[in-house]
Amino acid sequence: MFCLSALCAVLAVSCSKKGFDLDDYAPSDKAEEGFGIADRSLTRFTISMDNGDFVTIDELNEELEVKSITTGSRLLANYEVKETVSAPDGTREITARLNHFSIIPTPEIVRSTDEDAETYVGVEPLNVAEAVISSGKYLNVNYQIKYLNPKADHRISLLVDEEASDENTVVLWLKHNALDDIPILETFKYGRVSFNVEDLIPEGKDRIDVKLSWKTYVQGTKERSFVLQRNTDHTIVAYK
Repeated sequence: MFCLSALCAVLAVSCSKKGFDLDDYAPSDKAEEGFGIADRSLTRFTISMDNGDFVTIDELNEELEVKSITTGSRLLANYEVKETVSAPDGTREITARLNHFSIIPTPEIVRSTDEDAETYVGVEPLNVAEAVISSGKYLNVNYQIKYLNPKADHRISLLVDEEASDENTVVLWLKHNALDDIPILETFKYGRVSFNVEDLIPEGKDRIDVKLSWKTYVQGTKERSFVLQRNTDHTIVAYK
């Protein structure tokens, strides 16, 4: 039912040509960072940011290799602002130099009533370092998982518990499937994933209550409640 190649959320990594280390990079105070969707052609490279800004990339950090970015790629992009034109609604058209980026997987949301949903999402724990709602549309999760094979794919899913949800509250679980890996090492690798949660807001409403849970490695099940509202940004979880 699910196409693994299309839906598998694998670790998002920074893209570079010469071992570019994001932790060592110190852009100027004109640099901005955020999530957005890329649009690329032979002559044009733009990013529609979650906050409504429209960024045209006309220069690249010389260390970057951007062949992996295609139209529709979801990015966490850091860019140096060169020119800005502000619109009446507060959004901006920006010309910028791309400093660095990560391509963020965007798997489809799984529902508990889907065929083989329980097997698909898996039962392995994960830790959540941060979860951020952007524009009331995306749930962006920064997570950490144990592993044995550092090159193995792991699937991160967002599961809707249909039985526990009702018209006022949607119950969600972050799930981890180690697939063919055996996550036994006491070290972690990090990743990011974005889920489009806009359709979880019922038609005719601007907001809905959400209960988000996940199973951690040593602290049992974590749970956070928040309100998902259109056109808002907020952090709902932040711990290590």
